[in-house]
Amino acid sequence: MSSTVTKYSDPNDGVVRAGYSTWSDSRDGGGSVVTTSGNSFVVRVDVDDNPGSPGNDHYLIGRGFIEFDTSSLSSNVGLISAVLSLYIEEISDELTGTNEVHIVAGSHSNPLVLADYLAHRDIITKIATIDVPNVTTNQYTDITLPVSSINRGGTTKFCLRENHDLANIVAVRSDPGETLSTNGIIVTSGNASSNKPKLVVVYYKAGYPLSDVGRVGSLIHRRDVEAGVYTLEISFGGLSATPPSTASARLSGTLGTETPEEDVIPTCPPDWNLRYSAERGWYCEPPSPTLAASRGELPTLTKDVRKQLTPYAQSKSQCLYANGYIDANGAPTPKGIAWAQAHPMEEPPECRGV
Repeated sequence: MSSTVTKYSDPNDGVVRAGYSTWSDSRDGGGSVVTTSGNSFVVRVDVDDNPGSPGNDHYLIGRGFIEFDTSSLSSNVGLISAVLSLYIEEISDELTGTNEVHIVAGSHSNPLVLADYLAHRDIITKIATIDVPNVTTNQYTDITLPVSSINRGGTTKFCLRENHDLANIVAVRSDPGETLSTNGIIVTSGNASSNKPKLVVVYYKAGYPLSDVGRVGSLIHRRDVEAGVYTLEISFGGLSATPPSTASARLSGTLGTETPEEDVIPTCPPDWNLRYSAERGWYCEPPSPTLAASRGELPTLTKDVRKQLTPYAQSKSQCLYANGYIDANGAPTPKGIAWAQAHPMEEPPECRGV
């Protein structure tokens, strides 16, 4: 089962801007003004021929900063999706070239300081992009983020940068006759009473492994009565960052029987293999025709069957059964499966050396 959490941005989000007479000083210099107190902030690049405050700021760049408290998302949950929603009040499209606002990773202070401006100059890896001319104003714009951008158990921070700023392209006004030309967006801030930036995260609770190394790609339980061998084969890695699919394709009991419940572990017929895959979940696989013919009809590992095993296999199976790792039929129990997943290629401590 998945769950959803919605977080709103911190009241101290806002913008740090710099305005100087040259492009390089404006982009690469220190910040000159911090603004966090209003109900909105402006992510922009200006070309301004008007004397202003500070004076002669021919190029003005504003970098936006937002952050979300995601500490409630513990490190042992799997993230399925993340969507950032910004309420954009106005847009400007008055410079040549591409008009986009890019979202990059943030590492700013709280509250913002002038040094946050220069500290983000070289953070240019795009997490997501807003196509400014196609934004519908006065409503939320939803931006899909990679789940890797979410900081589980901490604070998730983003910096918003206009395209000329990020790509280091000198801004040129589209209309040479204008004295002030701007590209950018005005965003409702976390200081506002409504329409704050929000982050919606969908996550999976049931301890779904978070790295390829920790994920079980397949699991096969085999019972070989003739050889007296009990094996649990596990392969790792190769799964996507989403939880296993729903149970619509999972099998229980005999082949072809669907189960609507999540994570149901079926009891397989004799000589069938219990398998797990990300696509199907737990299911029973029949033995190959050659293997079945060579063995004949194999019984389940009940007490009577254990008497047919070699002494080693008999004592090993009895130990696993006595300690709850397999059931009376020799199939792995939830305890046995949990042990195999957590300790691949290791025998349970109670049965080592048996």
